[in-house]
Amino acid sequence: MRPLAGAVVASAVLALVLSALAGAQETGRPGPLSDPFLDRLVGRWDVTRRIRGTTVKNTAQAQWVLGHRFVELHLKDAADPPQYEALVRIGFDASTGRYVAHWTDTFGGQYSAIGYGQRQDDSIDFVFGYADGPFHNTFTWRPADGMWRSLMEAETGGGRRFFAEDVYRRGATAAPSRTLLAVFAHPDDEGLVGPLLAAYARRGVRVRLAIVTDGAQGARPHAGIAAGPALAAARAEEARCACRALGIDAPLLLGFGDGELGRAARPSWAPLADVERAIAKVFEEVRPDAVVTFGPEGGYGHPDHRLVGAVVTQLVQKAADGAPAALFYPGLPGDHLPRPAEGQLPWSATDPRFLTVRVPFEAADSAAARAALACHKTQFTPDELVPLARMMEQVLGVRVWLRPWFGDARGDDLFAPPTY
Repeated sequence: MRPLAGAVVASAVLALVLSALAGAQETGRPGPLSDPFLDRLVGRWDVTRRIRGTTVKNTAQAQWVLGHRFVELHLKDAADPPQYEALVRIGFDASTGRYVAHWTDTFGGQYSAIGYGQRQDDSIDFVFGYADGPFHNTFTWRPADGMWRSLMEAETGGGRRFFAEDVYRRGATAAPSRTLLAVFAHPDDEGLVGPLLAAYARRGVRVRLAIVTDGAQGARPHAGIAAGPALAAARAEEARCACRALGIDAPLLLGFGDGELGRAARPSWAPLADVERAIAKVFEEVRPDAVVTFGPEGGYGHPDHRLVGAVVTQLVQKAADGAPAALFYPGLPGDHLPRPAEGQLPWSATDPRFLTVRVPFEAADSAAARAALACHKTQFTPDELVPLARMMEQVLGVRVWLRPWFGDARGDDLFAPPTY
């Protein structure tokens, strides 16, 4: 571990496997780790290291693993194939109130080590015990520039001697050739297509999420936050957390009143006209190549869901500036959807004949989607996440099902419908 101790910085596409979650509940093991500080480490990083008078470039990619209990960092040098690699897992020991880091790398078991540290403000100072004395690895989050500094020091004679320094910057990627825009009503609505958003981001597509309302009316007893501005602020941060977990850009928060899109007004069209203008501006700025939003059923019939989908469709059908023709409604195939129990959301089924676009995703995308859902702590208790994840896995399988908004019917007779 010691030769590249400073690369312990880690972050996250979360590996929250359903079976692991279910098992944790059944056996009484601690639930997933919720740590906004570690959430800031999410994503790919370019690493600049100063060591022994030289500067070298490395890369780092991290994800939550082991049921969202550890962040695993995969560090590599710039050689092809890499000459150095490390896997580092960072977690939190609630019994002692300390963070723990376990380092393994290509130097073998001699340098494998476990370090412990406590967080102070925006820093964690991990201390690794070696035969020749303690070794410190201090990680400091720099919110002003969105970077991390990792300082490595050997403890000698009561002081510390500089060993190396890493600076982590968000990984630079080639400009994506395509952009996908998802438009939904509330923070957490993106969960319906979470694996799809993660999958396209992983493939290099730029993914944007626009959230129309502030979610301020979604108060739940377990959260202890009353409906209003405080809840809106909490849900905005949850939306940002979810986007980080999915590996997509920060959300576009339009800030309309939760539950007020269809309110009575004079003139009657004024509230939705405001929504239309706001979404039209998103189209102008993002200029997506494809759009995903609610279909007419709105998932389970929520009025805000239905209205947002209708406004997005209106803009697409009139060819608003920046609005593409490629618009899709996610659907839940009726032959996969279980009958809701009393008190559960009445999810609406779509006949699979109409769900003609079926986008596959991988286990990592599913894990990222579950991690994103877990960000919405004001909306779901840990016990609720397990059956919800189980239901979505049962319904979706290994692909997200969508319906194109405009079919390919042609002709001059309404009674000669297309075949599916």
